[in-house]
Amino acid sequence: MPYNITMDKLDALEVKKNCPASWSRMEGSDTVRHCTHCKHNVYNLTNMTRVEAMELIETTEGRLCTRFYRRKDGTIITKDCGFKASPWVYTLRAVTGAVGLAVILALFTPVHAGAGSFSPKFEKKQLQSKIKLYNDLLKEEKDPEARREYLELRRKVYGEIAALYERYADDPSQLEDRS
Repeated sequence: MPYNITMDKLDALEVKKNCPASWSRMEGSDTVRHCTHCKHNVYNLTNMTRVEAMELIETTEGRLCTRFYRRKDGTIITKDCGFKASPWVYTLRAVTGAVGLAVILALFTPVHAGAGSFSPKFEKKQLQSKIKLYNDLLKEEKDPEARREYLELRRKVYGEIAALYERYADDPSQLEDRS
């Protein structure tokens, strides 16, 4: 027999306005934290049972700040929803993260040839590609905190480029791309 999903007040919950404040920066517990931006308590419905979340909505008449995850079918995930990821999912996530980190490190780690250093042109190209990456990430990112982090990383790379030009001030032709 197919599973019948009934819409209740929890699943009918609508977000009128997204708050730009970061959950991770709020003080409190995993269930409720205080937002200094809007001066309200923010309730994490995903860390409550369905009954607790429904009671909260009833007592506040649906006017509250919340954090939750909604499935594609419209239902909100709660602590007792029955979803338990298999250990293989966590292992797969860890392996994927490790491989991703290794690829990023391989792309942005300078390569040294023997006892000598790599070419200044190559170093300049690597730094320019980092700036392009941060610019692309900044175009897509909406979270102000993440944008600040990307801007700070990009600023550091510009500093590295300036230092590179200072090192080769006597012979800037070593930094020119002749191709």
